[in-house]
Amino acid sequence: MKKKRKEYFMNLRNDVAFKIIFGTPAHAELLMRFLNSMFSGEKTITKVEFKNKEVLPPDKDGKRMVYDVYCTNQRNEYFILEMQNVYEPYFENRALLYALKGLTEQVKKGHNYYLDPVFAIFLTNFDFEHLKKGISHDFGLIDRNTREEFTNLLNMRFIPMSSVKKTWNDCRTSYDKILFLIKNIHKMDKNSDAYRSREYDDFFDAAELDNLAEEDFVAYSQSYAKMEETERAMEYMCSQSFSKGEAVGFAKGEFEGFRKTAIKLKDLGFDTATIADATGLTPEEINQL
Repeated sequence: MKKKRKEYFMNLRNDVAFKIIFGTPAHAELLMRFLNSMFSGEKTITKVEFKNKEVLPPDKDGKRMVYDVYCTNQRNEYFILEMQNVYEPYFENRALLYALKGLTEQVKKGHNYYLDPVFAIFLTNFDFEHLKKGISHDFGLIDRNTREEFTNLLNMRFIPMSSVKKTWNDCRTSYDKILFLIKNIHKMDKNSDAYRSREYDDFFDAAELDNLAEEDFVAYSQSYAKMEETERAMEYMCSQSFSKGEAVGFAKGEFEGFRKTAIKLKDLGFDTATIADATGLTPEEINQL
């Protein structure tokens, strides 16, 4: 049996790891470094203030939203960061609602409708079927005819991991290098080119498993086990000839195919949360199968 390689650093595609690195005050400098590399030439962020990641609905029938990272900068611009590993039905809709919530949350009684810009940034471990593959996408509100910007308030960026440079030496900018770390740091050790460059010691220190507090290590380990289960479920789905295109079709109402897959995953012993992540079905729908 092949011995599993020891990992020195967290997998930053993992929910818990991503939040530790970019969503905690202790590592605010890492978040600012990432955002400044992304918006190089457009803005310089010198301060971030983390906001409550959980946005509660206005009434009991509403749906709560929980962001990976939610903050403002020194100019009171809003930033939402999300890591999404698996395409889920209606993901585009959810992303849009996340961005819009950053605007609507600013409006209070007596508000004069002055709003600060919102930047919703989604790192995805998949490409969208209806968009060009292997590149980042930057959306705003523009006139389809003249390409003029209507307002700068709503901004959405989708960064697929397929757009990340293939090797460390291919990376030319700080933005390239940080994206490369997000995708690959868990595969590295202290002999890797990125580590030996000494440019990103702060990222490596924060991501080193041996440096985690006990509660963070436990949370990461549990989340990582769930992530591996979901990936196994996705591999099974691919082996059964389900494609991303069929996932998009499911999002448009083709429920039966993923219901059958959920039954198979359930029979194979996958837990409800993993099946929900892999198929997009709700826990209630899965429990009724």
